[in-house]
Amino acid sequence: MNRNLIFLGAWLGLCFNLAAQTDESSEAPQLWGALIRATDSPSASDRKVSEDLAGRLGKSFDFSTFEIIGEHTQPIGKEYHSWVVPSSELFLRVDYKGIVEGGRSLHLQLWQQENVVVKTDVLLKSDSPIFFAGPAQGDDQLIFVVEMKR
Repeated sequence: MNRNLIFLGAWLGLCFNLAAQTDESSEAPQLWGALIRATDSPSASDRKVSEDLAGRLGKSFDFSTFEIIGEHTQPIGKEYHSWVVPSSELFLRVDYKGIVEGGRSLHLQLWQQENVVVKTDVLLKSDSPIFFAGPAQGDDQLIFVVEMKR
């Protein structure tokens, strides 16, 4: 596996630090973020995504296998920003904008080295993940998944 890919996965697990305050409700929703490798190569990894998520990813990306490189879960707070996979090559910034009807408003920025590749505002709802295509890694594809779970 590509050294950079392993580095990115390790940083995702270690550096998805959200400076978050808790929701006013007693059970704040959780923000789950993951870096996924999509591939058509056979895999013996025990880090495959759930069948439900694999089905959703398969509808959006033309690959047969989806493996979790790194993941992190954090309570969603009132105000924060976070750098996901903060490396000199690839990272995702997540800015929490507030509670809106039916979910949470987020601003996402995908960065590659010093360049913003994509900026977008999203409404994140429970059990409705956002897929963010990252760069290709040979014949494989990196995908960020951001999901709100209760």
